[in-house]
Amino acid sequence: MKRASEDGFALPILLILLTAVTIFVANRTLQTFGGFDLRASLRTDMALRNARHALIQYAAWEDTSPGSLPCPDFDNDGDADLNCASNAVGRFPWKTLGVERPSDGNGECLWYAISPKARNTLQAYTRGPDGTQPAINPSYQGELSVLDASSGVSAAAIAVIVAPGTALQGQSRTATPACSNGPSSAFLESRAGISNAAGGPAFVTSRADPSFNDRVLPLTADALFVPVRARVAIELAGRTPAANSGLRYLFAAGNDAGSYLASDGSGRLALDFHDPQTLAAFSPPLTGTTTIKGACTHYDAGGNPTAEWLCFNRWLEFTQYTPVASDSARLALAGWQTDFSITNPPRLKRTQ
Repeated sequence: MKRASEDGFALPILLILLTAVTIFVANRTLQTFGGFDLRASLRTDMALRNARHALIQYAAWEDTSPGSLPCPDFDNDGDADLNCASNAVGRFPWKTLGVERPSDGNGECLWYAISPKARNTLQAYTRGPDGTQPAINPSYQGELSVLDASSGVSAAAIAVIVAPGTALQGQSRTATPACSNGPSSAFLESRAGISNAAGGPAFVTSRADPSFNDRVLPLTADALFVPVRARVAIELAGRTPAANSGLRYLFAAGNDAGSYLASDGSGRLALDFHDPQTLAAFSPPLTGTTTIKGACTHYDAGGNPTAEWLCFNRWLEFTQYTPVASDSARLALAGWQTDFSITNPPRLKRTQ
């Protein structure tokens, strides 16, 4: 009887302890999210990460300069606008990216800003050492920065995506069937002397509280250029089943694979972007004339020839090249490797 009585007394005590632990864990979890609803926070995290993933995928297959990004949507129609030369923040251009309209855990549409020099409305021939704009390659870090106000650490970013959260005191928004209307100041806040509503070049993130609930996710060069390097490797090798583009085209034309290894001992790929046969291997326009610009050739007819963005963005500087036989070779760009030959299209392999 005494044992049963002790067990009967111990069970309520155990339940009380478990309840106390549950409340403690829940409180700590909510504190992590600034006291806001946990489920809304998780939905916001997912929306931000999905939006960043959509940007990265779009940039990898962009044809002006892979790695460049669309402008924000300034008129709330889902489409990227044509000009974002100044630092400006707008809505996430979900239609342009071909995705569903993303919204945060409170149902608000996401905001978005990019480094002005990363915009895809800049032509490839304006980039690199002979142009007025930076080359879009892994050395490009962007012109934006994101300050973590809690830690005081600031990091470079090529773009930022912002979830505005619920309207705070002093913010007035107009509800619509799509995204709520209003100026950026009705959605985005300031902290540490930095206003997210101003559109950069500096943005700030911090733990949420009654006066700040922006959630800022940066897009850094490290994240952006992982799939872009894969695109570059495929284009250089020649991605069509037939050997009618890239190095496979040059091999099929009778050029020895060893002739494209740089002679300076760097192990890099060397291509002459003035040579008509080389240009023919990388999507030349059918009509028009060409203009020599430094080491590169610009097609006056317009369009986005692969030879232009490869050369003006200096991708050969990031490409290691190993001839295997007269008609086969290996390319390596940090994190990726591909083997190919006249008869075998490139097989892409992740190396890290």
